Amino acid sequence: MHRLLLLLLLGCTALLAACNDKPADEPTGSEIRRYTIASHRIYIDNIPEITIPVLCYLVKPDGENRWQRFHDRIEGFSYVPGTEYDVELEIIPIAEPPADASDRIFRLHRVLRQEVKVSADLPDGAVCR
Repeated sequence: MHRLLLLLLLGCTALLAACNDKPADEPTGSEIRRYTIASHRIYIDNIPEITIPVLCYLVKPDGENRWQRFHDRIEGFSYVPGTEYDVELEIIPIAEPPADASDRIFRLHRVLRQEVKVSADLPDGAVCR
């Protein structure tokens, strides 16, 4: 009786594993990365598909010294102009993104620090909006 139950359990496990419809080349898992988000944002106008300037974040990935433009939306993050943030973002790969979209989702994991201040060494053109 126990052997029959064990064989049935193993058979069900094998069947469930075989039914996994996820392609082998699909990205797996997500990762958490730390960023500093500047108190100001910046307009960019060099995106070919968009005819009007777009306001984007200025960020420093952990360990970097220079501000970088960050075009993506951050799910769960509410930006307040004039506030600098240290955050952890969950980065989730998208296996088959639309042609005009990012291949990753950025989701707020947690806010480590938020401080009302003007971020140092902002690039020309940064605006408090």
